[in-house]
Amino acid sequence: MLYTAGAHAPAAHRTLAALRHFAVLRGWHVVHEAHDPVPLHVPARQRTGWRSVERVLVARQATGLVIPALHEVTTDPARQTALRRWLRRLPAFTASPRATDRATRPSGTGRSAAPEPGPGVPAARAWSRSYARTEASPGRLRDDARTHLVLLGWPGDTATAIEVLDRLAHPLFPPGRSALDASEDITVRLAVTEEEHLVTDVRIPRPDTAPADRNRAARLANSLANARLQGAEVSCFPSEDARFTTLRALLRPEGPAR
Repeated sequence: MLYTAGAHAPAAHRTLAALRHFAVLRGWHVVHEAHDPVPLHVPARQRTGWRSVERVLVARQATGLVIPALHEVTTDPARQTALRRWLRRLPAFTASPRATDRATRPSGTGRSAAPEPGPGVPAARAWSRSYARTEASPGRLRDDARTHLVLLGWPGDTATAIEVLDRLAHPLFPPGRSALDASEDITVRLAVTEEEHLVTDVRIPRPDTAPADRNRAARLANSLANARLQGAEVSCFPSEDARFTTLRALLRPEGPAR
């Protein structure tokens, strides 16, 4: 069965769809889905959806639970341990989508994932994808990022993370661009480190390997400055082969470092 929690209903529906896709790819039959429209700090025992999860699992009507991350059920490490033990006693398995699962290209959405941008960051979980520089891409990027931030299980503020990504990427999608020039694709990577820091990379071709753009330098500087205003630690660097430039923003789950 599938379970998620969160007060934002559209995001919850996207999360359930992603969990359903994850389960179907593995040949699992989904018998029940539950969404609790409450903030994560509400104890699981006080959630109607979670109580239905317990009933289904105890009755052996399902043999496993698929969730974005354990913190969807409880943010308390001790209670997470107790949840694992309870599932083993039933017995029932628990599973979450692997962060390394790359998005395939559905009809009408962004391009398939390109190689991960930027120098390696030790990441516990990560997702990346490339987008054509068209007017429709920023909206698709925000939707994709919102879904995958949930699946990656980052415990920080999702709204701030989306805002930082938008500040980095949006100026790089000027209006009126054709989708035919694949050399101008922008690659986005979201990575969560072992310390639960969120690293957002936006990679673009360098000026000498892409069509001339006299406003590029100003847009890059503005992107970094705007992301910094949201509390992110920002940097900019070339790839090892000097063909790409990566804009990077780091967010801590507890907010900006003091």
